[in-house]
Amino acid sequence: MEFPWRRKQHNYELPSESRIEEVIKSAKHVSVTRNALTETRRSRHLRSDTGWIHQRPLISYLDSDEQPHFILESTQPVQVEHQDEVEEIAPTPPYRSLACITDRRVLLLVGRKPENWTVSLAFDELDDFGLKPGEQDPQKAEGVGITTTFTPILRLQKGTARYSFIDETSLPLKDVRSLGELMKAHFSEDRWEYEAFWESAERVRKQKIKKRAERQQKRLQREKEERREREERWQEEKLRRESEKREREAKKRERQVQLETLAEKSSSTSVTPDRLDPIFDHLFEGESVDFILFGGQRGAAIFSPGGEAEVTQTTNQNWTAITPSRILFSREPGDVDEISYDVLETARIGRVPQGSLEHWEEPSNSPALILAGDEFIYFFEAATYTLPHLHELAEVVREYIDS
Repeated sequence: MEFPWRRKQHNYELPSESRIEEVIKSAKHVSVTRNALTETRRSRHLRSDTGWIHQRPLISYLDSDEQPHFILESTQPVQVEHQDEVEEIAPTPPYRSLACITDRRVLLLVGRKPENWTVSLAFDELDDFGLKPGEQDPQKAEGVGITTTFTPILRLQKGTARYSFIDETSLPLKDVRSLGELMKAHFSEDRWEYEAFWESAERVRKQKIKKRAERQQKRLQREKEERREREERWQEEKLRRESEKREREAKKRERQVQLETLAEKSSSTSVTPDRLDPIFDHLFEGESVDFILFGGQRGAAIFSPGGEAEVTQTTNQNWTAITPSRILFSREPGDVDEISYDVLETARIGRVPQGSLEHWEEPSNSPALILAGDEFIYFFEAATYTLPHLHELAEVVREYIDS
């Protein structure tokens, strides 16, 4: 489809330097710069305010006495609606779309290859126009959650053709309003309710700012509550750990008192609080300890019908405790066996039996406490104790067996 406003531009002449300076000085907005007016892609100046249109600079499209006031730039296409048909005129990268608002018209240009697309819309020929502040730019925020720059949307109508241009220069709010007032002053018929629209846009903007402030306040309140909850949980955990520590220390002190009391009741120096510690949990309530053996070997032998006995077990012992009611012995922590005095016949000091019972009563260089029953013997070696200590121990065990 061919649009009637398309035309080609080939030859042009740039105005004098004094004319260019006058145009820039007389413009009502800072967007009218030398680069925007005179530069093209051929200039190689890749700056944000460069016009970037193909073949011809923007000023070559203006009349000799025409004064530009605003130059809007965009990478978005210009949307054209004509007789129920919609076409988007998109710039060819890296060119841009331009909207130049002068003292007499709106000039739309789109940088394209092989020719720029242009359309001229004089104010006295326009049937309607509109200017919306557009979306706020969050990257230009001032303060907390409040933005102050906009991407205005310019809409123009001439006959059955309607044009839409989305600006991307991030104009401040006052500049958007100045642009609207400039166009309104040149509009021949005041058909557009500009003030009513502006009040509506202002109301929407304030509502957005209010909602953002409310969301931020809720976020801050939520973070405050989460921080308070974390502190409360931390305090609770700290109090719990401190309470458990106090309980452990109290139990430890109570246990130490019980061990010291139990050690004081014993007449043997072999019973100390440190040696009682692994034994204490295996004692009956009120049970006392008379003697404790640490280290050495322990074993067991079983009688055969012929009167001989073979050693069936020999292992390192952890400790052996002599109490008034039983003998406790442990090979490793938590593994505790016991012998009742009811099954014992005698207790003596000797050496570890070597395959025959006839040797167990003989003196031994490595003394051991030997406990004999009807069908078995147990022996507990105690190399760290002197022979008098073991004789004392054997005497105590015999008394318990006899009683």
